[in-house]
Amino acid sequence: MTKLADGVDPIAPNPTQKQIADIAAEVGTVNIQSYPNPFYDRSIISFSTSSTQNIAVDIIDVTGKTIAKLFNGVREAGEYQISFDANKYGFDNRMLIAKVTVGDQVFSTTMVQVK
Repeated sequence: MTKLADGVDPIAPNPTQKQIADIAAEVGTVNIQSYPNPFYDRSIISFSTSSTQNIAVDIIDVTGKTIAKLFNGVREAGEYQISFDANKYGFDNRMLIAKVTVGDQVFSTTMVQVK
């Protein structure tokens, strides 16, 4: 059975607050959001990390298909913003997902484009 930080069982129904805090500290991600949301043609994806991590930022559609790879590399602790321009991809009225991978943890937020 795979265990997470400090022996947390990923299938356990109710991890303790300490276990959740330990996982958050290990991963280092504090927040992910996109704004404005809904957006017309451009949206900003922001996230933060409290430690140096390998980070990837992708835009995927609701079927799971990767639409855009916005960033893939190592970043030190800090707050970051990445701009997504839907005009480059010819989108109209679409629901998208901003997927941020920090280390081996994946976080996402829904983005709605309206025209």
